[in-house]
Formats: sequence, structure tokens, C-alpha cells
Amino acid sequence: MHGRHGEVAGLVSLDAGKAGAAQVLCQFPLPRWSKADIAKLERAYALMQEPMAQDLTLDYLCAQVGLSLFKFKQGWHYRHNDSPQGTLLALRMQLAKLLLENACQVAQAS
Repeated sequence: MHGRHGEVAGLVSLDAGKAGAAQVLCQFPLPRWSKADIAKLERAYALMQEPMAQDLTLDYLCAQVGLSLFKFKQGWHYRHNDSPQGTLLALRMQLAKLLLENACQVAQAS
């Protein structure tokens, strides 16, 4: 399977009668992402990096960038190979580590 738009992904299974033989069961086109949609996802990424004290929700991010929740989640996984929540957690952990390395007190970091 490929992670780029416009390519074809396939579901593969091994045939029990023929050891090691792979058979493609079906193929389907991956969704196409417009430059505008990708720009919206990058805007959401930028919002995640802004004020870390703000409690970001998926609904808030979707409203800010103009994508439905379904399209936002699907696009996020396509673009970042992670969930939006996983990305936000990773960004916050990176910031916490940076603040602690620079001798910032925990109370100042939050």
C-alpha cells in the first residue's frame, strides 16, 4: 500500500494452498488531497504549535481550518502518519522536554 494520493492501494492475503503466494483481493484509489486541503492541515499544525496553554479540541481545529472532522482525521493521518491527538501530545512533550532542559520550573512550563 502506498501513502501518496492518486496511487492505488491493495488488500493482500496469503493463499493457504500456495505457501508464499500473495493474491490481491481488491484495489481502490486513495483519496486525492488538494493543495488547499493540505494547506488547511498545515495551518492546523501551526495552530498546535502556538499557545500551548490553550486546550485544543478537534472540533476547534476543524472549525479554524474549515474541514469536517472526518476529512481532518483522514487527511491528518495521510499527511503526518499519526492521529491529531498523537501529534499534539508529541509537540507538547517536546516543549516540556525543552523547558526542563533549560531549567524551567514545572509551574512556569504550564
